[in-house]
Amino acid sequence: MFGLAGEPMQTPESYESFFGAGTKPADWTETAPSLEEIAKVLKDQAHRIKEFMPQQFDKQLITPFTNKAGINFTTVGETFLFSFYHEAMHVETIKQIGKAAAAQ
Repeated sequence: MFGLAGEPMQTPESYESFFGAGTKPADWTETAPSLEEIAKVLKDQAHRIKEFMPQQFDKQLITPFTNKAGINFTTVGETFLFSFYHEAMHVETIKQIGKAAAAQ
């Protein structure tokens, strides 16, 4: 969302190689950030979103964006809402993996 809006990402550059589309732990060549580090970055990101979004929701993206699913985005708000939905899918997957691991 921030990058598409022309704003600095403010996440470590290494996160793209760990968590970018198509990445998986089996391919990592460096030590991943700790859960504590990730939690801090996410907490900082949440504060930034709260400050940024109220003024930017209707702002047009510098360049319209189409994701891999073919969904077109033209505003910051559209990218935010999709990101929110997408992250919720990740949370559900993590919960299901936890349930499966606990059942074994």
